[in-house]
Amino acid sequence: MEKRNDDNLRDQLLNKYLPPPGKLDSYRKEVNAMLEREEKALRSQKIMVVALWLLVVGMATVFMVVGGYRSNTLSGIWLGISACFWFLFGMVFLFQYHMNRSRLELLKEIKQIQLQVLELRNSPRLD
Repeated sequence: MEKRNDDNLRDQLLNKYLPPPGKLDSYRKEVNAMLEREEKALRSQKIMVVALWLLVVGMATVFMVVGGYRSNTLSGIWLGISACFWFLFGMVFLFQYHMNRSRLELLKEIKQIQLQVLELRNSPRLD
């Protein structure tokens, strides 16, 4: 009896996120629109990350150069440490962008496989 309830629950959960058989084309359009929105957001994030990275590298370079001229003072050491901090801060945004890009690539592949499975599921069977 418990096995039947588990199967019922599994089928309900799987069917919750699947489009009805006649709505496959509209679901495909929705998926494509969602992927295009995600790609657009990723492109804008890339522009922001590149601009931020250039700013961080520029700041870190200036801090290192000024800190190098004053390497025997406390302010020179502070500028060197600040340059390292800003460099690491910029790396966080680079890693975030690369993770989001990988997530989008994985989502594209999953949705492509899902659409192929739905097409096979809705196609007439040859017996």
